[in-house]
Amino acid sequence: MGVVLGAEDLPSSTIIVPASPNPYRDATYLTIDLEQNETVNLIVTDLAGRETYRLNTVLGAGDHRLEIPAKAALPGNMGFYRLQVGSRTVAGKIVRH
Repeated sequence: MGVVLGAEDLPSSTIIVPASPNPYRDATYLTIDLEQNETVNLIVTDLAGRETYRLNTVLGAGDHRLEIPAKAALPGNMGFYRLQVGSRTVAGKIVRH
């Protein structure tokens, strides 16, 4: 199940971060629901903290599905993602099989 941050954490947006499917083979996805335009930064790192994938974009209000593709291959098949939306950040673990 994803993480839902309440209004006290995200006054202008609600972020739902399910990382689904997880574990994944070809790609996994993060779903976010924005109430306004936001700068979005997604960084995937391996267990040693080395960056394996990055997405930087501006998204409009509404639902969005962010892909972490297979090309973000994780050495050891495990890693972490950090999703920053504006000044707010959520993070999680992903597993590739």
